[in-house]
Amino acid sequence: MSAVSSLNNINPIQLVPFTNNDVMFTSSKLTVSKPIVDNSFNYTHMGDYEISASSFKNDACAPYHAFNNLSSSYWETDSSGNADFGNQTTEKRTYSAAYIQNPYSNSTLANSSYQGGGVKANNWSTLVGQNPIPGEWLQISLPTTQPIFLYKYSILTPVPVGGIMTFPSKFMIVGSSDGVNWDYIDQQSLSSPRDTSDEKPVVFNLNVTKNYNYYRLIVTEMFKQNSVLRINEWALYGTTEHVVNKETFVGMSGFIPTTYQISQGKIKYVDYKNSVSLEEQNKKAESYMLENGLENQNQNTLDINLVLPSFLISILAFSFLFYRSN
Repeated sequence: MSAVSSLNNINPIQLVPFTNNDVMFTSSKLTVSKPIVDNSFNYTHMGDYEISASSFKNDACAPYHAFNNLSSSYWETDSSGNADFGNQTTEKRTYSAAYIQNPYSNSTLANSSYQGGGVKANNWSTLVGQNPIPGEWLQISLPTTQPIFLYKYSILTPVPVGGIMTFPSKFMIVGSSDGVNWDYIDQQSLSSPRDTSDEKPVVFNLNVTKNYNYYRLIVTEMFKQNSVLRINEWALYGTTEHVVNKETFVGMSGFIPTTYQISQGKIKYVDYKNSVSLEEQNKKAESYMLENGLENQNQNTLDINLVLPSFLISILAFSFLFYRSN
């Protein structure tokens, strides 16, 4: 169980991309040797960073491009008939088989599901708990000196061409302390595409009760007419202690809580299976919090125990959200 901070006006650490534009990834590995201080948590960013992915097309589309705050470059997965296969010079992964099909189905009628590269050696999945989650993935490992509680993240994909939206439709964020054993953090299943024509990232808020050094984005489905995945930027924001992110209380009626703790018949705190997009829900935050007294909640009294989700427990927890403590 982790302590919960009562800090106000939270300014989370922008972990990547770095706020100092002089510090950028030029390969999959980077050691930050001089402090980059940009927050109130005394986090210096110093140490070793490493970027990896399930696949990538060529060096110009290497995974580290997704962490440099440059909308002109991106990570792109491998694809069928890739002439650059076997010529990638970026470190970390040797691919055992060329893609004989594109990783996503390129459906014209429905969303494009993940189908792998055509053979077992390039059909990717990540074991999250006991569940294999299929999909191409992008990963970053952070310095081990200060494990991070992820507070929010954002994703930017290339500007649509010919009306084809490039934002993924289903994806999951997972965390690990060793890069092998993965825990669920967040998942999104979007009903409509996010238009990235304005080149502004889409933000998702979190309440994460464990800290990690490894974070992985797994994309299980794209919107229609997509055969590969491209990510301009995956930005991560975090804290060195658990802080309740009140933005996740926005628009609760559309989300089902699956982890919670009840003490003496009163709900203390709720975690969300699906976190909330600022783009859609931010306007509802203030009115909901005023109605439910969350703006004056004493965060020092908050605790979180993770409880395995089930349908009946979710319904029970959801009903408690609308019960106001005396």
